[in-house]
Amino acid sequence: MTQNSNAKAKAKANAKANAKAKTKAKAKTNAKTNAKAKAKDKVKTKAKSKAKAKTNAKANAKDKAKAKS
Repeated sequence: MTQNSNAKAKAKANAKANAKAKTKAKAKTNAKTNAKAKAKDKVKTKAKSKAKAKTNAKANAKDKAKAKS
């Protein structure tokens, strides 16, 4: 009887440890994925603002030329 309950306790402890390890691994993966997504977003945002600045500069130049004439 004791042997059986020891095995049960061991199995329970193993299951708990495995679940904990799985959760930890998942959290690590999620953190990596989030970091990648953030970096991608940063690049996208930078490119977007660069394009916007270019467009604004063109518009300003047009306005200046219009104002001169």
